[in-house]
Amino acid sequence: MVVRGTRRVAWGSRGALAALVVMTGALLGRAPSTSAAPGWREIGAPSPVGQVYAAALCPTSRLCLAADDLTSGTTRIVVSTDGGHAWRPSRLPSPPTSIAALACPTTTECLAVGVRGDPEVRSRLAIEVSRDAGASWSAAPLPAPLETAAFGNRLMAVACASALDCVAVGEATSTAPPPSNGCTPPTCVAGSSGPEGFTYGPLVLTTADGGATWAPVPVTGAFRSAAQVACTPTDACQVAGLGYTHCVPTTPGGRTCSSAGSMLGGDLGTSGATTSPPTATTGAWATETVPADSFTLNSVACPGETTCLVVGQSADSTRGHGVVLLTTDAGAVWTTRPAPAGSILLASISCVSTRDCVVTGGGGRGATPVVYQTTSAGASWSVTARFPSLSSLGDVTCAPSGTCVAVGVAGYTRQTVRGVLLAN
Repeated sequence: MVVRGTRRVAWGSRGALAALVVMTGALLGRAPSTSAAPGWREIGAPSPVGQVYAAALCPTSRLCLAADDLTSGTTRIVVSTDGGHAWRPSRLPSPPTSIAALACPTTTECLAVGVRGDPEVRSRLAIEVSRDAGASWSAAPLPAPLETAAFGNRLMAVACASALDCVAVGEATSTAPPPSNGCTPPTCVAGSSGPEGFTYGPLVLTTADGGATWAPVPVTGAFRSAAQVACTPTDACQVAGLGYTHCVPTTPGGRTCSSAGSMLGGDLGTSGATTSPPTATTGAWATETVPADSFTLNSVACPGETTCLVVGQSADSTRGHGVVLLTTDAGAVWTTRPAPAGSILLASISCVSTRDCVVTGGGGRGATPVVYQTTSAGASWSVTARFPSLSSLGDVTCAPSGTCVAVGVAGYTRQTVRGVLLAN
């Protein structure tokens, strides 16, 4: 079974208003309902007024979890044990944690990653572990250097190859230069983001004991920050995100570094069941070469042992086009696939086989959010649902059974936020 984690939603421009959308069996060819979008129906919402969700997934047909994103005023994880009809909040440890992503490698064991504190000021990395299907959570200890609060440190995604082997990815800041591009402090930043004197770099943490202990993994190349990660049962993982491309001189005496879509590949190695202490990596994770027409790479799915698909965009949310990349050799070569017609932003992808995948996205700023489907590994796409009442659709996660869950945004201002839960 391929176990994929979740990541934060990619928001539209009309306001951060919460929606949680559940689609069950959409890849199995079931008949659509009479709801606003074919195959979907409203069954209620776990979100309070003003709440925004980052991630959701259904490890089984009855167990579902949803998590707040990094910008929510209140942090919580909600759990349903009846397929999304009734929801209850989990018990999270103190201090409050902003959850960015979820993964459940088994029906009882789940991981949540994010930050404690405000990542725009000073924050600590957060990894929460549940052994009771999300009912309660405990904080996993991190290596001493990573326990210290720092500006901009955050974990954005998590995925597992098995019940023991998992990886959490994000970004960290330092005053060191970005790798392999000649950028020097104190004015080295990626593009226009970040304060003077800070460099953004990737953060990869692995576990070989189901999340009890974690260790950092070295990264080679010019990868900058992670958006999402996916792993196969053979322990091969792919990370979608941003990488440094080139630097130009600035005054006085510094450089500004540009960034573009980038991929990072690595191997979780052995499970570590017979090692003490556990070790989950066999070496450094390396930046991979991707086609140049990638402004951002937002999401990755790895439905086969060596097959992965990535989606993103070629420019910002008002121009350009959607981007779909495919590898069939575990990241050695990435090739461009046709993007869905009319797409500008592709936010998230999830697959139930090497050919059958769904993607959320649409035509960019102000356009109706769309769910796309391929049955040919991205060779062609069709629109399976449109959501004119939503501002955007974000993260989507599909179980091997074909049950998919996605998060999105409905409404225009926080004063009019309306949580929505839809199912087919």
